[in-house]
Amino acid sequence: MNNINPLNYTNVNKELNIIKNDINTLNNKIDALFLKMDNIISILNIDIKKNTEKMGDHIDFIERIYDNVKQPLAYLCNKISYYSNNNIKTTENLYLLDK
Repeated sequence: MNNINPLNYTNVNKELNIIKNDINTLNNKIDALFLKMDNIISILNIDIKKNTEKMGDHIDFIERIYDNVKQPLAYLCNKISYYSNNNIKTTENLYLLDK
């Protein structure tokens, strides 16, 4: 009943070694993927965050400039619109518009 063939043990050991090697290879690949993911996360957290902050600073700068310029610009636009819509043809107004 205990007819165990030593050749079967050898084959099983070979198969187990192959499986162990495959598992080690997979573990190494998983470790490499974790390193790559860590690199991607650090890029996202550092570089992109820094660039996003720069863009936010630029937007704030543009908004400050616009806030300083919008009132005088609106005044000029209203005056130009007033003179062009009323078509005032007095000599004084024509002289002002020619400048």
